[in-house]
Amino acid sequence: MDASNHPESVAAWFASQWFTSPLVDGAVDSLMGRISVNSQGLIGAKEILAVDGPYGVGKTSLIFDLSRRLYPGFVAKARPGAVPTWTPIPGVTHDRVPIMWVQLQAFASLKVLYGSILDFLRFPVHGTGGILASRVFRALDRFDVRLLILDDVHKLRESQQASRDIIDALHTLNTNVGERGGTLCLVGSDMTQRTLLHHPQIDSRLKTFHLDPFEITTDDGKRDWQRFLRDVENLCRPFLPDHETGFLYRTLPAYLYARTQGHMQDIQQLLKEGFRRAITAQQSMDRDLLDTVPLSERASRAEALLRTPQRQPTKRKSRTAS
Repeated sequence: MDASNHPESVAAWFASQWFTSPLVDGAVDSLMGRISVNSQGLIGAKEILAVDGPYGVGKTSLIFDLSRRLYPGFVAKARPGAVPTWTPIPGVTHDRVPIMWVQLQAFASLKVLYGSILDFLRFPVHGTGGILASRVFRALDRFDVRLLILDDVHKLRESQQASRDIIDALHTLNTNVGERGGTLCLVGSDMTQRTLLHHPQIDSRLKTFHLDPFEITTDDGKRDWQRFLRDVENLCRPFLPDHETGFLYRTLPAYLYARTQGHMQDIQQLLKEGFRRAITAQQSMDRDLLDTVPLSERASRAEALLRTPQRQPTKRKSRTAS
């Protein structure tokens, strides 16, 4: 595609691209391995997987990539363009929903947790907690759910009784999905601080994968950062013919890190918006252009701190005793 003739189409294509990262890709590979082990184990409760990390490091993007990789294998026999189905018993056919991604609300209670699952499957969400629970487990069986992803788990309510009810619910959900060789996956921020995840019912089966920002304090970290930028450059450079090789990963790695502090959300915003402005205005994707791209308040505050000269403490002169 010629960027000079179709700049908006090229920008839209680049904005939709998945930026490969050794940090994220390594976590995805590990998660896929554990999910495979769960699918082959004995019937019953399985290992619960968790993805933990600060805001803006790419946890949700990781889950989307994981789902994209797994989904074709779950529906391999489906006709192209058709809704996947399965037949649990002769004469009964249901839609197949092998992967569910449910985003939880703030201070989510047990009923909100069940209601979110039912709403994803377009089931009624009214009724008592017991009715909702029964409806959830029937729906998970009916649609043959193999990977149940609960995102923003840190939003679950943690009062004493609410935590007790939610712990029991997570344990039962894990058992229900596990009976089909499936996996329960929890995603959230600072989950190691959440009381409900330290309960023996959950903690005894929980395997947590921590996702952190890029770091450049070690040689390995610097290499990972530059490899990441090189891969991004390889995506966009064919549409920027006047740019020299290394314009991102050799010339701008320190600048790009100062702007984003290695947080994937800000990195993608900076590079994708910078690319869009470069090809639509036919400008160089350099520091001057990237300076015009606004980022999150978190990134801007951190950048200001990095660029503020640190004052050295003033040494006091010792007084001579008279």
